[in-house]
Amino acid sequence: MTLSWQHALNFYPQFKAFRPIQVQQIALKNADELSGLVEQYPENVLTANTTLECFPETEFPSLTLHQAGAVSPHQLRDEILQHANIRIEKVKISRLESTDSQVTLWQDQQIIAITDHAIVCCAKQSAQLFENYPVLKPIRGQVSWVENSQRPLALDQAYSYGGYCMQLDTAQLILGASFYPNRDDAEVLTEDHVHNYELIHNVFPKYAQGLPSVDTWQGRASVRAQSLDYFPLVGKIQNFGQIYTFAGLGSKGFLFAPLCSEILAALILGELCPVPQSLLDKLNPQRFQKKLKAKKPYYSG
Repeated sequence: MTLSWQHALNFYPQFKAFRPIQVQQIALKNADELSGLVEQYPENVLTANTTLECFPETEFPSLTLHQAGAVSPHQLRDEILQHANIRIEKVKISRLESTDSQVTLWQDQQIIAITDHAIVCCAKQSAQLFENYPVLKPIRGQVSWVENSQRPLALDQAYSYGGYCMQLDTAQLILGASFYPNRDDAEVLTEDHVHNYELIHNVFPKYAQGLPSVDTWQGRASVRAQSLDYFPLVGKIQNFGQIYTFAGLGSKGFLFAPLCSEILAALILGELCPVPQSLLDKLNPQRFQKKLKAKKPYYSG
């Protein structure tokens, strides 16, 4: 889904919640294979480094991705909700009913709304509104943040090394993230802070040793919803009706959302899709449905 990166870079800069950064991809293993990616991209997109020639110190080689960005989720939400055609209403929906031309939203026995189309994007809970929804497996993840005003990293740099870290602002460093498939607990755990510390210590040992004690760290744990093949679900669950879904983005929600939203708009409006049919098929929520094989006719002589 390299296309997603390009669409995201075109979309997010219109918001104040976005800031351009560079990403240092540390090569913990297969360094030659990683450096070979440079030739697969246009000039000035990737640069290979024999060692990371800046603070913090590491013994590993790296790639610099020059075109990347960071998004502040709450600020982005607030900016989007300022749009004149967008509003948010918090209502419990118990079922959806669709015809060829409209969708009725129900709360128990009460009609909440009648719309031309409906998009169900409720992560793992999306399945509650459908009979045959693709399996979305839960993956627990926890990010950590820590006071880091004494040795802050550059605000325009992020570091990826199996985990990741970057300076949130002048005072705080964010680190992530734990990855536990088939877990749906969302309590902040010290053991996950330790996991995130070990990840940064493996690549930046001197820098990591200077961070405050793990017992002072703060964090947030959440549950990612991931499809069985790790591609998002984008489109109709059934060919009939006007109900669509958008889920299964895993840990790449901000990366995939701009492109997948354009795909959804094209499907709903019957316009040309911005991706080839081969990729569209990989996103189709119906891809997991078993296809019935035509039975061979039985002949008796």
